[in-house]
Amino acid sequence: MDEEPAYLVGLVGESHSNADGSSRQAELKRCIVGEPVGFSREPHNPHDPLALLVVSRRGVGLGYIPTRHSWIAEAMDDGELVAGIVNSVTGGTRDKPTRGCVIRVRVGPLAPLVPIGPDGESMSVVELARLREASPPTANPPRRKAADAPKRNWLAWVVLIFLALLIFVGTQARGK
Repeated sequence: MDEEPAYLVGLVGESHSNADGSSRQAELKRCIVGEPVGFSREPHNPHDPLALLVVSRRGVGLGYIPTRHSWIAEAMDDGELVAGIVNSVTGGTRDKPTRGCVIRVRVGPLAPLVPIGPDGESMSVVELARLREASPPTANPPRRKAADAPKRNWLAWVVLIFLALLIFVGTQARGK
């Protein structure tokens, strides 16, 4: 099976805050190498109609795919599957306090993505485990607001109502 190529993409806008006020820098501090990321299309973005926000697994924006890689947004619009992981987080030091992020992206048939090391080779499971031990996730992950719960559970409610309706219709049909 031929595998689609994966691309390393450096994000832009990591130093800015998200529209909801959350800090991209704080979220980048929580990210670990190999962590999956999601993508949020922003077709009504006033700066770029092909804007593509990269979102952490916790649902917080990290930065944007640069305009030169707008083909990724176009592929999403065409129904292509897009997968991504954190390949590296840069900065966060005294000399370079602002964090940056490089992600690895694959468009098309999805296969597991692994980070690329400094030598250009895929990292082994052992190397990835060492990196994760060196930068463990924070002890207290951010809590989601109770107001967000209905947004997350709407599909469960729809399924529950549908099942209740099926049961009701089934019992009515048996009674006739």
